[in-house]
Amino acid sequence: MKLDKIPEATITRLSLYSRYLSKMEAFNIEKVSSVDIANGVQGTPAQVRKDLAYFGDFGMRGVGYNVKGLNNIIKEILGLDHEWQMILIMRDLRSVDLRFLPYLIMMSIKSV
Repeated sequence: MKLDKIPEATITRLSLYSRYLSKMEAFNIEKVSSVDIANGVQGTPAQVRKDLAYFGDFGMRGVGYNVKGLNNIIKEILGLDHEWQMILIMRDLRSVDLRFLPYLIMMSIKSV
């Protein structure tokens, strides 16, 4: 695995794949193909397979990917498999774009 040569676009697509896989998990879907993932994120099956190949071999030809397992691996790659402590400093509330609040909640970001 050559982490220093992974395109930024691949990392961006991994987050899309994870979001799609989380939806599949919510519907209790256990297996998914690269075609399914590609359709879910408006990509191509070849691009999905190429992106995932940077990090290893996760699926089985003709069988597909285990939804929960693949999503857990992608979250680990993206560093979303554990909580991160951070401090957000804002000068005033006018600097807050409240449109992003639902995304922060969805990402399980906790405020103190």
